[in-house]
Amino acid sequence: MQVIVNKTLVNYLVSGQGSKQILLIHGWGTDLSSLRILQDYFSESYTVISLDLPGFGESGLPDRAWDNTDFASFAADFLIKINYPQIDTIIGHSNGGAIAIEMIAKKMIEPKKLILIASAGIRTKFNKRNFVIRQFAHIFKIGSVVLPGGLRNNFKKRVYQKIGSDAFVREAMLDSFKKVVTQDITEDARLIKIPTLLIYGQDDQATPVEYGHILQRNILNSKLEILSNCGHFIYQDQPEQLIKIIRGFLNV
Repeated sequence: MQVIVNKTLVNYLVSGQGSKQILLIHGWGTDLSSLRILQDYFSESYTVISLDLPGFGESGLPDRAWDNTDFASFAADFLIKINYPQIDTIIGHSNGGAIAIEMIAKKMIEPKKLILIASAGIRTKFNKRNFVIRQFAHIFKIGSVVLPGGLRNNFKKRVYQKIGSDAFVREAMLDSFKKVVTQDITEDARLIKIPTLLIYGQDDQATPVEYGHILQRNILNSKLEILSNCGHFIYQDQPEQLIKIIRGFLNV
């Protein structure tokens, strides 16, 4: 399904007919299909809503560089537009988790529960790495212009793989990416009062377990689950265990 929100085309999916609603928010560089396993499973007991955030999947591009507050505001407007202003639970993966925190902390939405899967947004202890990312992005924009097209694209890809980001996948979103990776959500996390489930993979290099411990210390009513033999994409590495943990938290 598609709808226009604030002059931007949004691709989205609504499934299930439960009286309670779940909003799924995907991470950077992916789209709503990445969380399809959760959409399909929980549609048996919930109405599950997911969207391609602007700049990803089949949705249109933002009109300027956005940070997570912009994405959060847009997601809240999207829910109003499709007549689901009240959501029971938000599930966010990676940067989608940071967006969910922004939505709740800034009172754009008031769900009853929050589930953060490998949530990003912890920046204060990692400013050096973020600085390197910004510098690499600036350098390749200058240095790669002299290379032939094929070599230039290969150079870009190698640079971004080296610094551990998937910005290359969405080059049109580069300016937004640079804003997102410098935005810390620790202070906003302290404003979260609802029951929160934090799920991290023991082997995650993109959003390490330390992020989960930081969020647990800052979100008053939170519980941290750490999955072994699991990386950043928990829904791919340990889907059955992930669903089991979420079911227990939701009392499904």
